[in-house]
Amino acid sequence: MYAFRHSAMSAALLACVLGVALSPAPALGAPSAAVQQQAAAAKAKMSEMEKGLSSAMSDYDAAASNLARTRAKIASNRKRLDELGKAVETGQKRLASEVVFLYRTDGNGFAEALLSAPSIEDFASRLLALSRIANRDAETISRMRRDRAAAAATAKQLQQREAEQAALLKTVSARRSKAQQAVDAQQRYADSLPSQVSDTLNKETTASGKKAPTPKPVNRFSLAWAKVDGRSGKYAVLGNQPKAYAPSGIVFKGKATWYGNYRPNMRTASGRAFNENEFTCAHKTLPFGTRVAVTYKGKRVIVIVTDRGPYGKGRVIDLTKRAASVIGMKSAGVGSVTCEVVRAK
Repeated sequence: MYAFRHSAMSAALLACVLGVALSPAPALGAPSAAVQQQAAAAKAKMSEMEKGLSSAMSDYDAAASNLARTRAKIASNRKRLDELGKAVETGQKRLASEVVFLYRTDGNGFAEALLSAPSIEDFASRLLALSRIANRDAETISRMRRDRAAAAATAKQLQQREAEQAALLKTVSARRSKAQQAVDAQQRYADSLPSQVSDTLNKETTASGKKAPTPKPVNRFSLAWAKVDGRSGKYAVLGNQPKAYAPSGIVFKGKATWYGNYRPNMRTASGRAFNENEFTCAHKTLPFGTRVAVTYKGKRVIVIVTDRGPYGKGRVIDLTKRAASVIGMKSAGVGSVTCEVVRAK
C-alpha cells in the first residue's frame, strides 16, 4: 500500500511538473486575468462613486455660494442700518439743541435777534438767516422721516435675509453631510480592495493618458501664504493662487504619498500636463479643480485636484513633489495627513 501510494504520488508530481513546464508562463509582473477583472470592476465602481461625489460637491458649492451671497447682503443691510441710525441721531441732536435754545429764551430769542438789528439791511439779513435755519430744521425733520422709513424697510429686509440664512445653513449642512458620506464611502471601498487590485489600478493610472507638452517650470511663482476662515495657521500656496479660502467642513484623514515627473511629458487624468513643481494632487473621486487644504505635522499646503489615485489601503491623497517638500513630507515618502476641501473666496 505504501509503495503504491508513493508511486502514485511520484507520478502525479511528475505530471504537475510537466504540466507547469508545458503551459504558457504569464508575463513577469503582469496581473492575472482574475485580478484584471476585479480591477476593471473596481474602476467602474469608482467611476460611479466619482459621479455621485461630483454631484454632491456641486450641490454643496451652489448652497455655499448662496449662503455667502446672503451673508454679504446681511452685512450690507446691517451697515446701512447703522448709517441710517447715525443720521437720525444727528438730526435729533440738532433739533434738540434748538428746542433747548427756545426753552431758555422763552421763545424770544429769535425776536430779540431781529429787533436788535442796527439797520434795516442787517434786519433783512438776520431775517434771511433765521428763515434758513427754519428751512434747515424742516429739511432735517423731512430727512429724518425718510431715514426712519428707510431704516424700517432695511430692518424688514434684514429679517427676511436672516431667515433665508437660517434655511440655507440647514441646506448647506445637509449637502455637506452628503458629500462627506460620499468621500468616506469611496475611501472605505478603496481600502477594501485587495493589494493586487490596488497595485493594478495604480499602474493603469500612471500609464494612462497621452503625452503632454513638456511642463514649464513653476518656480517663477514665488511661495505665498493664505488663510482659511476659522482655521489657525497659514497655508502655503503659489504666488498666483488666491490668498483667502472658506472651509467646507468636508474632512478626510489618512496616508499621503507624493510623486514626481517619473516619465517624460506626463499628462494627468484631467488632461492637464503634470508638473511636479506645482501644488496639485491626485484623489480617487474628488472633482477636478477641487482645492484641498493638507496638514502634516502642523505644516499646511493648499493643492488642486488634477489627477486620480492613489490606490492602497489608508492612502487618501497623492501630492506633487513640491507640495510634499513644503510641508516636510518629501523625505518621509508617506505621512499621515488631515485634508479638508476648501473654496477660494
